[in-house]
Amino acid sequence: IQPTPRHVDSEGLSLIPPVTVDGHPIFLRRLDPQRDIAQVCQLFADVFGQPMPEERWRGKYMQAPGSSHYHAVAVQGVTGQLLGHMGVILLPGMRGAQPIRMAHATDLMISPQARAGIGPDSVYRHIMHAVRAHAGDAGPHAPALFMYGFPGKRPATLAIRLGIQRRLQ
Repeated sequence: IQPTPRHVDSEGLSLIPPVTVDGHPIFLRRLDPQRDIAQVCQLFADVFGQPMPEERWRGKYMQAPGSSHYHAVAVQGVTGQLLGHMGVILLPGMRGAQPIRMAHATDLMISPQARAGIGPDSVYRHIMHAVRAHAGDAGPHAPALFMYGFPGKRPATLAIRLGIQRRLQ
């Protein structure tokens, strides 16, 4: 696991590597589908109070026709336990006559162990930044990107307040 690099967010704040509520380091990385699916499904159940069978998760992300996917996960630095996740499903789209990439951001989950505030050291801010940074890594000739999601009221208010997202209407 590599330490989370320092980044600057959309408000110009330097992002400080996150820590758990009890002070242990948290690292961000891409999801490894060979070893992380069971932990992501458990995190889903812990955060949302609903089971997420592995088959359903694989179908949602890995078997959607014409799509690709990527995920950012937050990992407790000592135990390796997944404490956060955000997935993105990429789909081809059109805007007028121009092709675009459509990125559906979904399943943002932060374990209560990693909810240590909303400052520059928050796991929420780091996961959102990692997902946006990866979306921009498609290269200079990639079609424009339209990233969207359907957050609940509290996550949407938080993302707008942090300058990570904006309301369309």
